Amino acid sequence: VGLLSVLGVVITVALVDPPVALLVGLILLGALLVATVIAARADRNAHARRIGARALLVRRTVALAEAADDLRANGTAESALASVTLAERELADGDRRAAQSAGVGTAVLSLATAGLAVMIPTLAGSGLLGAGVSAETVAIVALLVLASLDPLGEVLRAVQRTPALHAVLERMSPF
Repeated sequence: VGLLSVLGVVITVALVDPPVALLVGLILLGALLVATVIAARADRNAHARRIGARALLVRRTVALAEAADDLRANGTAESALASVTLAERELADGDRRAAQSAGVGTAVLSLATAGLAVMIPTLAGSGLLGAGVSAETVAIVALLVLASLDPLGEVLRAVQRTPALHAVLERMSPF
């Protein structure tokens, strides 16, 4: 849906001001590609690791709850709690890494869309967009570019979640 939204923006720009449509399309898709690569490198499969860490935390918590009376009686409750705390820290590290990668990718997309939105009036003022481009047309194109940030961000989030989806599907696979 996100890519279709961006395609809709490019088609609308082509209807309003054909010379700038190619520029808008190339910059938006280039920004998405760069943001995806940067976020993937920053992510390093944090989403997929979080699946395993979350499962481990749930298993340890359930085991701790089931054996709570025995652990207290034997005096080993503290070490069992420490293992749950360690699993919780691993999950928190994965969450932090995933949030950082999402932030880096969104920052790249924000920079690209804002830069393009600022560049369009500058190009129109210099006459590079064609003769007779009205201020209204320039404003429409700039606002369409800014509006494309949300669909681009959703595409980025979908790409980032793909390794986690593969990890879940592998865990659920019967073979």
